[in-house]
Amino acid sequence: MMPYKDSEKDNARRRTPEYRAQVRKRRKLKAPSGQSVSVPAGHRVRGYSTLRDQSGETTREWTKTEKDPIDPPKFPVVPPDWAVQSTSTALDAEGKAIVQWVRAEPKVVALHDRFVEAVGASLERYRGHADPVPAPVDRDEDLCAVYAFGDAHIGMLARGKETGGRNFDLKIAEQEFCDAQDLLIERAPNAKRAVFLNIGDFLHYEDDSQLTPAHKNKVDGDQRWRKVIEVAVTIQRRCLDRLLDKHEQVDVVEVPGNHDPKGAQVLALMMQLLYEREPRVRVLDNTNPFLYDRFGSNLFAYCHGEVKHEQLPSIIAADCGAGGVRGCESWWSECRHRVVFVGHRHHLKRNEYPGITLEMLRTLIAREAYSNKAGYRSEAAAIQVTYHVSKGERHRQQVFADEVRRAE
Repeated sequence: MMPYKDSEKDNARRRTPEYRAQVRKRRKLKAPSGQSVSVPAGHRVRGYSTLRDQSGETTREWTKTEKDPIDPPKFPVVPPDWAVQSTSTALDAEGKAIVQWVRAEPKVVALHDRFVEAVGASLERYRGHADPVPAPVDRDEDLCAVYAFGDAHIGMLARGKETGGRNFDLKIAEQEFCDAQDLLIERAPNAKRAVFLNIGDFLHYEDDSQLTPAHKNKVDGDQRWRKVIEVAVTIQRRCLDRLLDKHEQVDVVEVPGNHDPKGAQVLALMMQLLYEREPRVRVLDNTNPFLYDRFGSNLFAYCHGEVKHEQLPSIIAADCGAGGVRGCESWWSECRHRVVFVGHRHHLKRNEYPGITLEMLRTLIAREAYSNKAGYRSEAAAIQVTYHVSKGERHRQQVFADEVRRAE
């Protein structure tokens, strides 16, 4: 019979000076039978096992040992810029810690900073690709046209046979959104200023897992995320170029949604780099999910709408009041007309709260399997609202999905 393959290694280990020194450090203890037993250094007795013959005499005895309770570590448990997420501790019968596992992850702030830096570096090659174009003349300085698009969900897949509605995929999304934008821009007044508003969830998902970031729900996706972001950028660039032909100043608002909290930041950074050489384009910083802008006596607030709507007036009053968001501290008191745009729920809703009006946006998309099963049947549309610099809302129009839908 071949000898045990590790026996030679064990014998060699026992011959080492370190092993012999450890044996010499063993403590001598008394077993229940009175016999002396040895315990390795750094260990303690956990229990005894005794083998007796028929007459009750002890014939053999085993001693079970375990490591002594752990001492405080001599190194930092969590690296710098990391935060403890959870801990697991193994205790002995006396309640003393034997071993502990610590689960840590980079802090959210550090992750966000790294994400922004990485995205900025990867998009550097697109810097300044959009050439400046001449501004239109004879624009009305007292008007601002807001082009408000509800949750676009670019990348969503829907089959009409399953939902009782219409089909939807990347190709259809690009065609319908671009056609809807053209109609809204064509019918809008010649305002000097325009706002391109993406209220959030412009992207249906933000990685190839096709899971929602927070709750990890699987969504119906059409393509790889790389293709999705390409179509989304194409849609936005086409719209911004058309807006620059129509209006003198264009503001871009990319609100983070629950489907694309990081994807919205990617879109904002990309538009900022693409139109870096175009002074007539201004991209709002969307690091904060609550965004604010102002046009004369009009206060515009933007958020995706995941918080309770009843809380929004107090949130906006706090952010746009003394001690609020930097640069917005006096807007609540100085603006007579206040409106907050929200999305998330895909249906039309206008509520007037004390001091502010809530405008919930519809979406142009078809309903997918989840929405169909939940019984959602809201009409698909996009709107454009025009505001006067001192008198508030003056004009409103909308485009329905049926106007831009092509025969399938």
